[in-house]
Amino acid sequence: MVRIPPRVKHWHGATATAGMSHIAIAEALDGKVVDWMEHVTDAQYRGD
Repeated sequence: MVRIPPRVKHWHGATATAGMSHIAIAEALDGKVVDWMEHVTDAQYRGD
């Protein structure tokens, strides 16, 4: 289990050769459940 404290920016995802599953339990903080961050570009994903 991984616990991410409120307001801590983090990311998760698969790689080109490994998949992932994500199951989340989240509660609202200040009336908001999720604050999506910017998308990762293909270059960032590849590590260019």
